[in-house]
Amino acid sequence: MLKNRLVATWDQVRTSLWLLPLLMVVAGVGLAWAMLAVDAGRGAEDEVQAWWMNAGGPQDARDLLSTLLTGVISMAAMVFSATVVALTLAANQYGPRLVRVFRTDLTTQVAIGTFATTIVYLVLVLRMIRGDAAFHEVPHASVSLGTALERNLTIQSR
Repeated sequence: MLKNRLVATWDQVRTSLWLLPLLMVVAGVGLAWAMLAVDAGRGAEDEVQAWWMNAGGPQDARDLLSTLLTGVISMAAMVFSATVVALTLAANQYGPRLVRVFRTDLTTQVAIGTFATTIVYLVLVLRMIRGDAAFHEVPHASVSLGTALERNLTIQSR
C-alpha cells in the first residue's frame, strides 16, 4: 500500500508542470540576492569601467528595468496563451493524453521557468533601486545581468 502511494506521488511530481520552473525561480531569487550582494560590496570610489555594464544613474536603471519587466511579462503572457490555445486544439483532436506529454516535456518546463526566473529577478533588482540613490549605490552589475537575461530570453523565444 505504501509502495503504491509512493509510486503515485513520484509520478505526480515527475509529471508536474511547475516543479522545475519553481526550482528555477528559487535559483533566480538566489542569483538576484548574490548579484545585489556583489554590487553592495563595491566601494563608493569604484567607477563603472567595463564597457558591457550599465553606467546610468538610478532613474535610468529603474526605467530600464521596468521597461524590460513590462516586455518580459507581455511576451510570457503571449507565449503562454498561444501555447495553451494550441494545446487545447490538439487535445481535442488527439485526446487528453497529449496534455500529459505536454506537462512532462522538459523543454516546456525550462521555457516557463526561464520566463518566471527572469521576471522574478527583474522585480527583485528593481525594488532595490531607490530613485534618489547616489550613482555609486546603483547596482550596475545586477542591472546589466537583468538586461542580459532579457536579451537571452528574447533570443530563445524566436
